[in-house]
Amino acid sequence: MANFIDKYKKDFQQVSQIDREIRQYIVKSHNDDFHEVLSKTNNWYVFLQLSKLRRALLSWYEFKSQADILEIAAGFGTLTGFLCEVAREVTVAERSTFRAKSIVERYKNLKNLEVYAGDFCEIVFEKKFDYIILSGILELQGEGKAEKKPYIEYLKKAKYLLKPGGKLLLAIENRYGLKYFCGEVEPYTKEFFAGINKYPELSRGYCFDRQEIISILEKAELSDYKFYYPVPDYKLPQVIYSENHLPGQELRERIIPYYNSNSIIASESLLYSDIVRNNVFPFFANSFFIECGTKIDFCPVDYAAITIDRGLETSFITSIYGERFVKKQPLYKEGEYGLWKLQKQMQDLGKRQIKTVSTELKNKALYMPYIKALTLADYLRSLTIKDKDEIFCIFDKLWMHILQSSEITEEIDEELLQYAPKIEWGPVLKCAYLEMIPMNCFYKNKEMIFFDQEFVKMNYPAKYPMFRAIAFIYQELKDIVSLEELRQRYKIDEKLWSNFALIESQFFSELRNTDVYHQFYSKRENPERIKKNRTIMSLLN
Repeated sequence: MANFIDKYKKDFQQVSQIDREIRQYIVKSHNDDFHEVLSKTNNWYVFLQLSKLRRALLSWYEFKSQADILEIAAGFGTLTGFLCEVAREVTVAERSTFRAKSIVERYKNLKNLEVYAGDFCEIVFEKKFDYIILSGILELQGEGKAEKKPYIEYLKKAKYLLKPGGKLLLAIENRYGLKYFCGEVEPYTKEFFAGINKYPELSRGYCFDRQEIISILEKAELSDYKFYYPVPDYKLPQVIYSENHLPGQELRERIIPYYNSNSIIASESLLYSDIVRNNVFPFFANSFFIECGTKIDFCPVDYAAITIDRGLETSFITSIYGERFVKKQPLYKEGEYGLWKLQKQMQDLGKRQIKTVSTELKNKALYMPYIKALTLADYLRSLTIKDKDEIFCIFDKLWMHILQSSEITEEIDEELLQYAPKIEWGPVLKCAYLEMIPMNCFYKNKEMIFFDQEFVKMNYPAKYPMFRAIAFIYQELKDIVSLEELRQRYKIDEKLWSNFALIESQFFSELRNTDVYHQFYSKRENPERIKKNRTIMSLLN
């Protein structure tokens, strides 16, 4: 079982009521499963400490086999269980004795876990490590001050514990993150724009900008570093970009921003297009994840998309390795069948003369070539006002491919008949591929090449994937072509569109487990709230 060491503990620490509640959830849990707790709680702190969505920060990273890992300030162990899955041994240093004991309780059956209760700087470790994880802790080492010395000294102490070639993996907030310009509260002062104004009042912690942290790393003799950019942030990342693979215009469609305050005054999603186009994304990224050390080999992954909020069979990591290849792997063993199914569906499309990205299934992962081309979504965004005819041409071709993707059948999904029995659904496909949409399709040499055709519905209207294709992109085309024009062109009347919208909402809810993760989804951007906040600010002026 997990080993607990308390000779460095501090006995004077106070324990909050919410920490005691989390401990009770851990004691009562089975196999680290907190779905029931998360579906009922409205406490964001509880959500962050118990949700497996937090694993997305590290689940894509390629740790070497048989590694020794040190995790500093682990909280209630939200990342610890994952680290134990990939490492030979995991050592945790947690200052709070109560939380340290809770980690041991949470993972009591793991034999490769050792938990120290005490301050990392005061613990004498008996070995050195291949990796040291510092997530959200460096910012607290300077008592909220900009003076670099305490941060440098802290990193030097950590660096001393690395084996030759070992790495620090550092997750921190960016003081100039875009969300703070949009009105999100600063995490350590709980005030608006405090970090942007360089903390005019006292603060519990200090967030760095990119050049500040680079200066600190270099002075701590961590001269080799690679920046990654977890989006929307390092706490609940959905996509990981890197300095070798910065985002394009697809960023908006890949992420769901979230906020801890109700006073957002601008849309982060809408601003990303301009941020990317002006090549300033690294400055405005909400968080940094930095791989650093001395004379190290960097992780070969340059980009990763993590769908950890789905079920066990449909949670995947899609990683890009430079311009060499793309790898899709399951987050859980149950997802291995999903990979086989995905490959078969891509092959079935190929048999119907639909171009798809080639796939090879090996070592429980799906490998694909790196395609250097715009997605169809990015191509559509690149069109100017004079290209209305080209937009129609593109959508006509997409509609043709959707009809070509499967046999037409007289049967129709029984739930649809019960759902809206008097609707005229149009042609029904024996197998409808829901992901035949612009964001899951490359456009090269005027040909569409589809990828990630993961979701299908049997005996379903062809107009449903067409609805999805239009719905996901039309906001960015509305200055060129209206939604009504597109709906009329493909005979999706208002009643049919409304029913598809309801079906889509239900599909999204089931796929993303919104009942379990309601805390996160309740914090999404709200355009009406943003508009109201701007009105209030105008009245105060």
